[in-house]
Amino acid sequence: MVTMIMDGAEELNRPELDFFLKGNTSLDAVERKKPGPWISENGWKDMQKLDTLGPEWVGFIDNLVKNKDTFKEWYDLESPEQTEIPCGYTEKLSKFQILLLMRVLRPDRVINAIKNFIIDKMNDYYVKSPPINYEKIYASSSNKTPIVFILSPGADPFSDV
Repeated sequence: MVTMIMDGAEELNRPELDFFLKGNTSLDAVERKKPGPWISENGWKDMQKLDTLGPEWVGFIDNLVKNKDTFKEWYDLESPEQTEIPCGYTEKLSKFQILLLMRVLRPDRVINAIKNFIIDKMNDYYVKSPPINYEKIYASSSNKTPIVFILSPGADPFSDV
């Protein structure tokens, strides 16, 4: 929904959206050696494409290689999406471009980065789960239409039920 709004306002960079959704679709092998084992093969391949997406990205790989220890420290953080990105990239990049960076370096944190992006563009209403009304759910059930809970890790509705 946010990207559609951005597209309507002509704020969306289509090549960046395509990259975010698909990554580097080139079949060519990457010749340049990655700076450390902490970068995945797919992430390193994607970075080669990222480096061509616009003036903000020019020299990104060189900065990463030159400052690999600083980037490794950032990479090792539990919530890197909540902290400053090395080499001033927090200021250089738009909020959407930060999603691209998270996609290539920390794909495990992309969901949280997307939530931050949505909160920044809209507000937190769109990322919060609605409150569950168990009485209403119970009233709509019967002995032929049971209530089914699909739980995520750590969720326990037992006491509420």
